[in-house]
Amino acid sequence: MIRVWAFLGICIIVASCQGIEPPDKPDNLIPMDRMEAIIYDMSIINSARGFNIQIFSQTGVKPESHVFEKYAIDSLQYAASTVYYSADVDGYKKLIERVRTRVEKEFKVTDSLAKIEKRIQDSIRNERGKLLKYKKDSAIQAMKDAGRVVPKDSLKM
Repeated sequence: MIRVWAFLGICIIVASCQGIEPPDKPDNLIPMDRMEAIIYDMSIINSARGFNIQIFSQTGVKPESHVFEKYAIDSLQYAASTVYYSADVDGYKKLIERVRTRVEKEFKVTDSLAKIEKRIQDSIRNERGKLLKYKKDSAIQAMKDAGRVVPKDSLKM
């Protein structure tokens, strides 16, 4: 008896999913290329928020509002456009894939710059160490040349 009810329930669920109508095209639909840029900016903001949420909460900054102002849209227009574009799963998947590719490309550039910055900082640190050792060696040599006694702790590095 349980199997009959389970089978009947599954049939009802499958049948009820067949009549879903796609959403109507909104009057103020955001163009696809602009929507891609908005989703890109939103993904960057969400990443930043995940990185350090305290800064946003302490300053009271609403980053989504900044994006809406930048593209001269409101949240309702954004939501309606998102619903419309996401109804076409394949098209929306391509849109998200383009955004992901763009984010990955930006990450590669940023990661390369971070590696270059780290190499520069390491070089500076190494040169400072060499300079300090040279100054210390020079000071010890000057003390020896002057006939002074060199303290034992100054010989350690």
